[in-house]
Amino acid sequence: MFLLRLKLLLCLLPSIITAGPIQRSTSEVSRPRSFRANVYREPAVPRIRRRSDGAAYTDYTGGAWIVPSVIGGQTFNLFIDTGSADLWLYGTDIPADELDGQAQYNPSLSSTFVNLTGETFNIGYGDGSGASGYAALESVNIGGATVPNQAIGVANTIEGGAVGNSGYDGIIGLAFKYGNSIRPDQQPTFMENLEQYVDQPIFTTNFHSDNTGTIEFGYVDTALYTGNLQTFSCDNTTDYAGSWTVDSVSFSSMGNSLGSDTMAIVVDSGGTTTTISHDPLYNYYANVPGAVDTNGDGSNWGIPCDATLPDLTFLFNDSGTSATIPGASFFRNDGGNSCESLLTIEATSPRGSVGDPFFLSQFVIFNQADATVSFAPQSGSTQ
Repeated sequence: MFLLRLKLLLCLLPSIITAGPIQRSTSEVSRPRSFRANVYREPAVPRIRRRSDGAAYTDYTGGAWIVPSVIGGQTFNLFIDTGSADLWLYGTDIPADELDGQAQYNPSLSSTFVNLTGETFNIGYGDGSGASGYAALESVNIGGATVPNQAIGVANTIEGGAVGNSGYDGIIGLAFKYGNSIRPDQQPTFMENLEQYVDQPIFTTNFHSDNTGTIEFGYVDTALYTGNLQTFSCDNTTDYAGSWTVDSVSFSSMGNSLGSDTMAIVVDSGGTTTTISHDPLYNYYANVPGAVDTNGDGSNWGIPCDATLPDLTFLFNDSGTSATIPGASFFRNDGGNSCESLLTIEATSPRGSVGDPFFLSQFVIFNQADATVSFAPQSGSTQ
């Protein structure tokens, strides 16, 4: 339950944000104007797909981090995606044979629905999936805090890929407004609408390998990380508008440089894999006896099931900081005698990504006001 002090503070907030019961620890007595939501991870399911040149590769459908929500009085499970900026739901116009158990948003069941006349959304994702439909304003409750008049997309068309085959009912994009797909007028994200009412314009992630975790808005719980925070600035307005992207990243492993290549990297909670450029990738696997480039193009790596994968360090050259992903975070065994790695090549973009392997080892802070990402190793605490 909210502590008494927090309840009193929230009662003083303007009507645009309200709060309800959420679980909090006794260490949070002095925490003002913030809220935490429990999240869980939908297990990823391997799926063989083919590129346009016929090469086969493994795509891990699912693996999404899910936060429960109430939108327009209806309950939905939302995929948390820091790599996009739309909040959208499956609409009732999507045929039943295109669904896989998803709940559908029905505006006729909502007393807070407001149609944004003439506004539509159309968003695509890196795996080739996408959604499109009309836009509306709705009341959105996450973790016990409600933001009314939040712009959402209501999908009437789904385009293949992971979006149409996963156990979530929509996506909450937590990148910047510049990346929002609603047209003709882009709309603020949930966090951008919320930030003026929370104590700090931030949200944090604390995701664990047991498929549990939290997302928190407005506060940094120092009990959830160890050591010193490292911070880098994001390029969110020019080359990669609207995203949590850092430029000029290089790579090392086992104390040695993996080459002179540098590339931009997006901090993407929606990605199951981590992707980097050609030379660092192949230099990394040169240190893994028995590693096999399954397709010959770096898109899929088979590894012995008794292999020990080395750690991978990202060097953020512009800020002088670094982050190390434990090699064990890349290891994947779906049963049987074959194993794979979640570290693959970034073949379709000059920008790579840190996905699940990064989030499973780091406590991550996203600051909307100054477009920075801070991180430190998780402490293991679940306060």
